[in-house]
Amino acid sequence: MLLYEDMKAKILHKLEDYEIVFVDDGSGDNSFEILCQIRDLDENVKLVKLSRNFGEHAAILAGLSNCSGDCAVTKQADLQEDSELILEMYESWKKGNKVVLAVRSDRDEGAIQKFFASTYYKIINRTVTPNMPEGGFDCYLLDRQVIEVLMMLDEKNSALTLQVLWVGFKTDKVYFHRKAR
Repeated sequence: MLLYEDMKAKILHKLEDYEIVFVDDGSGDNSFEILCQIRDLDENVKLVKLSRNFGEHAAILAGLSNCSGDCAVTKQADLQEDSELILEMYESWKKGNKVVLAVRSDRDEGAIQKFFASTYYKIINRTVTPNMPEGGFDCYLLDRQVIEVLMMLDEKNSALTLQVLWVGFKTDKVYFHRKAR
């Protein structure tokens, strides 16, 4: 409910049209009932309920496979990324970018956590893909064309963020300060 209220207050009124696809990845609490209440209040909300927790990769793919727009943004419900990032990414997409990454320029975490996160992304950058941003990303916008390619890949045990980088579409970055959980 907090994510929806945040987006409603900050960005939904600024968009001509929108669709929100919430995915319940097998949560054991009352999340789905809350999502049903939101859907009942907003006809632009769709729900996907997975039978159990399949993990972030499967949940994002389930959401992308159920969206109908020309582009889609993946976003976690924990509010670590400002909802206004969606507007920034959307503006970049309108300029012709097929992928727009919300890259962490800094994060509200302890020194040890920052060290390990930084080390992880440096290792990925040097050993897996040189286009992995140093701060990493979880939130991103994908053009419909990119979504279709990702659906065709049919990868079950892979990192979706690496696939987003691998598919090779024109990519831009917007930077943000990641908030603490």
